[in-house]
Amino acid sequence: MKALFSGRFDQIHLGHVISIMRLSDQFDEVLVVILDYPERAFPVEYVRTVLSEALSHCKGVFQVFTNNTHFAKITTKELEEWDFDVYCSGNMEVLNHIRTQGKKIQYVERAYEYEASADRYARDVKNFFNSMQKKY
Repeated sequence: MKALFSGRFDQIHLGHVISIMRLSDQFDEVLVVILDYPERAFPVEYVRTVLSEALSHCKGVFQVFTNNTHFAKITTKELEEWDFDVYCSGNMEVLNHIRTQGKKIQYVERAYEYEASADRYARDVKNFFNSMQKKY
């Protein structure tokens, strides 16, 4: 099965990468869509490069691409341009809209709660890189 994971990724952080890696363990392939919009803090090409490099050793994650339609306004026609089985996002507004377009959805929980401590973050980053060495 194929998942489509969408987001602004502005600014891109480890939580995004971890969420995508978790999806890659659930699905055969993960398509990553970066929302491009005029008020970005970081250029979309920078975000695409970071994601592509960070996920280069992850099985089945590929086709990182951009779209400049806001996901809460995306149409059925636009959704049909992408080959996927489940639309994944951490934004319920987006998921509710996608469901109205007749697509299967899955909520993606945040990799970290906002109140996560620096110690927990450091421990999780270390565990993440250790697990990457074991997998690849």
